[in-house]
Amino acid sequence: MRIVRRGLVIVAIPSVLLATAGLEGQMPSQKSFPRLRGPYLGQPEPGIEPIPFAEGILFPDHCPVAISPDGSEILWAEPVELDAPRRLMSTRLESGFWTLPRVLPFTEQADGDCPVLSPDGQRLFFNSRRPIDGQERERVWMAFRTDHNWMDVRPVPGVLNQDHLHWQISADSAGNLYFGTERPGGQGSDDIFMVSPFEPKRSHGASAVPGKINTGSHESTPYVSPGGRFLIFSRIQADEGFGGADLYISFREDDGSWGMPRNLGPTVNSNRSECCPVVSPDGRFLFFLRLAMGYKQVFWVSTEVLSAESAVPTPTP
Repeated sequence: MRIVRRGLVIVAIPSVLLATAGLEGQMPSQKSFPRLRGPYLGQPEPGIEPIPFAEGILFPDHCPVAISPDGSEILWAEPVELDAPRRLMSTRLESGFWTLPRVLPFTEQADGDCPVLSPDGQRLFFNSRRPIDGQERERVWMAFRTDHNWMDVRPVPGVLNQDHLHWQISADSAGNLYFGTERPGGQGSDDIFMVSPFEPKRSHGASAVPGKINTGSHESTPYVSPGGRFLIFSRIQADEGFGGADLYISFREDDGSWGMPRNLGPTVNSNRSECCPVVSPDGRFLFFLRLAMGYKQVFWVSTEVLSAESAVPTPTP
């Protein structure tokens, strides 16, 4: 998907900012990063009304942020300039302050997009078009945590990368990966599938998630809770909803299938498009990407909006 960058944001740089202006080869977030302290970059926490996250500080344009289990590292992807390949960025909370964002070394010479952490924080998944055997297309790659670094970068094994997939994936604590794809076994243009690439006996097949999530419409960009109890995803459906794409939530039934999704309602969804949901490791906040022509911004909101009382029931087909 081609996303148009917003107009130039003018950021006043007081004396407390790190001295980074004027250096060549910097990413946008490096040029405007202030001296920040406290959880979540010290940003004012939201209630049940979504607000922009770190606006004018971080510049993710295709997916929200990924946060380590202890909250001490935040990762995201951003392009160095309009239409340029994206790089993976990281900032860490050290000695009470957030460090100047750095480009993860394995994306300095190759692209990286949509970072997603496993619930234990030991695996970093990301999208990349770096070539394999001379073929360049979108695949999911992974890296492994070693102290404060990420090492041993490789494509995710098994069938995940053998067919079409796109945009954000999600991992549960059992090592299952959830992703949007248009491949045999689905019902529409894109559907939510699941694969277990790290289980030898289960790694040879990807299957559409059972239950009532997938339809003839477009379902994509899933987030699954670590325990696999609920799944949030984006759906484009012309005859319902509030905008181009809305966020929905589905809870797992006793038989293991996924129940009837509920639209997260007008508090979360707007006349723009909402996608790429991620719940913070502490369970307190929902992050998501809001998009429109010429607009893109990461928002966050209290997870109180995920309660059944806050969501709008989806009519039974």
